[in-house]
Amino acid sequence: MPDTEAERLRAKALARWEGEGGALGRPPDVALGDEDMRVLARLGAALLLDWRDVPEPRRAAIVKSAAALHAERDAPRIKLAIETFIAQHHDL
Repeated sequence: MPDTEAERLRAKALARWEGEGGALGRPPDVALGDEDMRVLARLGAALLLDWRDVPEPRRAAIVKSAAALHAERDAPRIKLAIETFIAQHHDL
């Protein structure tokens, strides 16, 4: 059982994410640790920093792949959220 509020929130978010289809093919009993989450955050930030250099067809494929990690019914909402985030942070 998570001890801190941050751990409880992370567990809740991961459970929701996995419930939406975001398990990435991992067994459901394998949780991402803090270091894994930092690595994923850094990979995402690095991609965003070079986003302008990524050809448009590849950008579209990346967004589509990211949205597909969620339940099919949530893919359009996730795709819009990703596109909005990128538009808001294009100058990073």
